[in-house]
Amino acid sequence: MSQPNQRYSNKPEVQIRPETLRNFANWTPPTVDEITEVLNRASIKWGQLAVMTGNAESVVACWKEGKEQITYMAWRYICESAGFGRIDRA
Repeated sequence: MSQPNQRYSNKPEVQIRPETLRNFANWTPPTVDEITEVLNRASIKWGQLAVMTGNAESVVACWKEGKEQITYMAWRYICESAGFGRIDRA
């Protein structure tokens, strides 16, 4: 696994659980706090996530509110953008 990017936040760091950084068959979906942390490291705002991942804004809003789990492909994309490497190969 690669070294994640530097953080761009004054908020306390959230540790990303190893089980969220696995291939789909062994994956545990991340919490909203973990998603927010990875977005921070990827320099992506929640509002940009819909366009970057091809999901509707309403779907991303549900992820942000914890009403639905983020899709594996969207999570994989932001993890790669944040410097965690190809989690599907981990």
